Amino acid sequence: MKKAFYVLIVMVVMLGMLPSAAEAKKVTGMYVSDITGRVDPSITGYRYYLNVYIEDVDGNPVSGAKVQAKAQISNATLSAYTDESGKAEFFIYTEATYLHFLVDNVSKRGYIYLSELNLMSDIYLQAPPSP
Repeated sequence: MKKAFYVLIVMVVMLGMLPSAAEAKKVTGMYVSDITGRVDPSITGYRYYLNVYIEDVDGNPVSGAKVQAKAQISNATLSAYTDESGKAEFFIYTEATYLHFLVDNVSKRGYIYLSELNLMSDIYLQAPPSP
């Protein structure tokens, strides 16, 4: 009898840890709505400036989302967080005259990244020819 009682108490406690239906409905989707970029020449290479914009499924900017991306110049994953306007800024300095930038993942508690809704997932930038 005592064992069954303890099992019942554990089950009640565990059920209390589950999110309520209202909390579960708070999860919403997000996606990449735009990627913009520019490249500026410098004395020894190029500065690439990239902005990734994240919106929720209702079209509102998502702040505090972690955007992870890759550039073809390295295998490293780059990351930045979105500001209140949903913009994550990336700055890359390289000697490469061409850059392919690809968003790998976006994460934030209470959101699901819906990459299939992305309006853009990557961008190609070409440095201007030297004068």
